[in-house]
This record gives sequence, C-alpha cells and structure tokens, in this order.
Amino acid sequence: MPANPKMLTEAYLGPLVRRLACGVVRIDPAWLSPERFAQYERAAEGDLDLASQLYEWNAQAASALFEIIHHFEVLLRNAIVRQLAADGQSPATVPGTPWVQGAKQIQEIESRLKRRGKPITAGRVYSGMSFGFWQTMFGSDYEELWRHSLKNVFPHSRAARPVIAAYLESLNQLRNRIAHHGSLIEFDVAVEAQKIFRLAGWIDPDAAEWIKGI
Repeated sequence: MPANPKMLTEAYLGPLVRRLACGVVRIDPAWLSPERFAQYERAAEGDLDLASQLYEWNAQAASALFEIIHHFEVLLRNAIVRQLAADGQSPATVPGTPWVQGAKQIQEIESRLKRRGKPITAGRVYSGMSFGFWQTMFGSDYEELWRHSLKNVFPHSRAARPVIAAYLESLNQLRNRIAHHGSLIEFDVAVEAQKIFRLAGWIDPDAAEWIKGI
C-alpha cells in the first residue's frame, strides 16, 4: 500500500526531523521546481517542513532501491545470456529472435563504442542494453522462446511466463520512476524490495540472500 506521509515512522523521518529542529535550512521549491515540490507539499497537506522531509526521504528510498535493482539487473541479464548461449542463439533459431528484434539498439551501442574507441565485445553490448530489452523477452511475443529456453532462467520458480512478465514490467516502471527522480510516495518501498528479492531468488537463492544483506 502507498506510504502515508503522516504515518512515516521515526525510523524513516527521525534523523530528518532532528536536523530541522537544529535549524537546517528547509528545501527551497525553486531548487527542484515548484511543480516537482508541489506533489510533496500536497502529500504533506501543506506542511512545508514535512514536504521537505518527504523529498529527502524519497531520495534516500530511491537510492536504496536502485542499489538492489542494480544487482538484480546484472543477475538477470547474465542468467539470460547464459541460458540463450546454452540453448543456441543463432538468428535462424527461436532463441535468436530478441537479438534480431533488438538490432537497432545493438547497432546504436556498437556505434557509441566505436566513437569512444572501445572494442566491441559481447559483454559491452549486453551491458549497454536497456532493462526494457531484457524485460520484453518475457512478453507474449516470446512465448516460444519462454518454452524453449527462458523458463530455465528462473529454475527456482514454477511461475508461468505472464507472472514473470508482470513482475518485470512492474520493476521496469519502478526503475524508470527512480531514474527520472520521480516520487515514490504512493509506493510501499518495503514491498517493492521484497518483489526484487523474490525475483532474484527464483534465479538463484544465494544471490537473493546476498542482495537482501545489502
């Protein structure tokens, strides 16, 4: 459920409340833009001190979530690459399809690497692909790919492809919200973290435990 600004606990806001009590300058909406700050002000029901606290909390929550998203994204794409390599990824076969569909993005990455004078390697191309590229592999267009190969990316789950796809779509939306410095007030960040841990555990339980420890 969404976080209620009036119910955010001492654990979240305590340090920020103490800083304000010590005379720390309140956020000036002009630093963010009045439009961006307004959503925190509305959530705080016009309380400017609480709006400032919420904005700082938002940045901290986003940073914490992005750290575990970082680790999961690397885990996911490496698991996909290994599985496709094991099953065969020629453009003439079903597992080759994503690389064909993503050809434009791959060409853009290769061009960028050339401009920077860096060798074009598979690893550099993989790391340059967007999270959306990996996420869409689990969409309905790739049902055959799922049955042939990608179901084995999540060996510790019996979830059907639409369930995996929904989890990854939700995560991609969260990732984009964080990347564009959007508000997380309507998210329950603890629940979002648990979703990431679950996905990671479906790939590798030990990796999930490591990410939880972060």
